[in-house]
Amino acid sequence: SIQARNSSLEAEIARVKARLEAVTDELEHPAAETVKSHIHLLHQYNDMRDVGQGLLGMIAENRGGMRVGDLYEEFGVGLQD
Repeated sequence: SIQARNSSLEAEIARVKARLEAVTDELEHPAAETVKSHIHLLHQYNDMRDVGQGLLGMIAENRGGMRVGDLYEEFGVGLQD
């Protein structure tokens, strides 16, 4: 019957919610904390990358206007780095 099916589905929903809560409680760090940490690390990475780009620009300028792309190759830096 529909009522039995509804009861079965409600019980399954309750089990899934309980499992979700248990798994969430087992997480080493809450999701919001993890996201905040990743954003902080990404900012640090971007700052370091910007410094590296600036240094390569200074080296290129010091070498008489050499292309930065050529320096990438010389220093073994890929375009995705």
